[in-house]
Amino acid sequence: MKPKSMLYLLIITLGLLLASGVQAQLNPPLPPAGFGIIGFIQEATLDGTVAGTAGSPMANTDIRAGGTITINGVKILVPNNTIVQMPAAAFSWQQLFRPAISRSIGYTPVRLNHLTNQLGLTLADGNAFTHFPSFEATVTGNIVPHPTTGAPQYIAGLIAPIAQMGLMGGFGIINYIDYDGTVLPGNIPGRFRVGGVIGDPTTGALCEINDPVGRWGAVHSPDPRFTTDTGNPTVVANNGYPVGIPRVAPTGLPGDVGDAERPYTNRPPNNPLSTDPNQPFDPFLATGAPLKTFNMPAPGGPAGTPDPTKQLPLMVGDTIDYAGALMKINQAGPNTAANTFFSLHALAAELGVFTQPGVQPCYVAVEAFLMPTAEVRNGPPAFGGNPLTSIPLENSTRAVVVGFTTDPSQFVDVYAIDVDPASGAETERLLTTVLPEPIGAGRVRGRFRFTPSRTVGIFPATREYICKSQTGQLGPVANGLTSGQYRLPCFDFLFGERLTFGNPTTPVNFDQMPFLAQGCGPITGGPVFGRLDPWPGP
Repeated sequence: MKPKSMLYLLIITLGLLLASGVQAQLNPPLPPAGFGIIGFIQEATLDGTVAGTAGSPMANTDIRAGGTITINGVKILVPNNTIVQMPAAAFSWQQLFRPAISRSIGYTPVRLNHLTNQLGLTLADGNAFTHFPSFEATVTGNIVPHPTTGAPQYIAGLIAPIAQMGLMGGFGIINYIDYDGTVLPGNIPGRFRVGGVIGDPTTGALCEINDPVGRWGAVHSPDPRFTTDTGNPTVVANNGYPVGIPRVAPTGLPGDVGDAERPYTNRPPNNPLSTDPNQPFDPFLATGAPLKTFNMPAPGGPAGTPDPTKQLPLMVGDTIDYAGALMKINQAGPNTAANTFFSLHALAAELGVFTQPGVQPCYVAVEAFLMPTAEVRNGPPAFGGNPLTSIPLENSTRAVVVGFTTDPSQFVDVYAIDVDPASGAETERLLTTVLPEPIGAGRVRGRFRFTPSRTVGIFPATREYICKSQTGQLGPVANGLTSGQYRLPCFDFLFGERLTFGNPTTPVNFDQMPFLAQGCGPITGGPVFGRLDPWPGP
């Protein structure tokens, strides 16, 4: 019986060997595969040593240190030198873990948002602080075999953005403004209600602009990581004119200035007897109500007249569309509506205010931005050097830029911002020049578009872009903003895709993005941020 048993064992063993040989032939090593994952952050670590598993380890005290992020059960390596895009600001991965970076501004007592070595935005961190249990992250990367073990590693190339929810926002009419912080919960100057009964401080959604420098009103921020963009107009009228919450309540008297940076004289009253073509009567508004659309005069006008170098004051009765994060009034309190407020990183008011043609200042805002990462359409296949692994690609060179300017008479230039990877020095590279739409049938006055299906000269992709009106740049105006320009990061890049379903998933071409492949130089005066390490491939 023993020889027979050995024979069976030999047959089984040979069968397994043959099967494994066939399996090896049917499943050769696959190239790196791209991935995109969106979901709640379950866990996050700061560990430059782990991030350098396949590269160079880095101490957690280094501003360039990476770590890991876990989303939907997938643990993703965050390389050292990673810059994370928040809704309206950018930080290194290590900075996001610093309690001093996220500590509140303008709050008494100061609010601490997380403990040391915590992100404070994950399910694992809990909700003992300002935030609700978890925020959302969008991560694009490649699955790369470990250089030693061959085990698959998810490595991030882009984390853009981290937000409570990517499409989280609200809409409604401002029904109450607490100018001095003595009425609404939390006692923060500049908080306001939206969607309630006009004049009633107890109804409507409680809102606050996240403004750590006082660009749009009073200085306050529950967490500066989720700030507005204080260098560009992200709190604006629909056509890009900057707005803000006045720090002084209106008196209703003629010529009332109130807040010098956003004077009430910048909202002239609706007058049925008006003969001024710049301030025509609006039949949709009550007589005496602040105008919602008009033309600013040139700067330097008489006292008591609108001033285009100042912001527009938001007022009760204005309709706004806003985005942000839901936070707690009392950090230790319950997750009830009564204990929450909405912290805004962006706001658009249903207002349309234009500046004089060809006269500084003017203002620019961008609504949509999409950039390709390919130089030519249907370019060479991935891994084209090996006919056994050549994967035909569909590449797109399509670009989309949609924005608004308060001076539609002037062209708008769109630039990519190239960065020297060693010094951080910036160079503006002109991509296109577009003429905004004049008023007319089917057109929105002041809107500009750049949407070619094929284009030349936009390669390579960069992290940030800038749109400039040829009216010229004058700064600072509007409480510290530079007029005539809008600088923004790109959240949406187009990557190549396989032409044939069933072929291996192709890698994300991070090698075509110099700010990742070569680095972006020093930030905040610190060390040079070099190439992502470990490199996510290909």
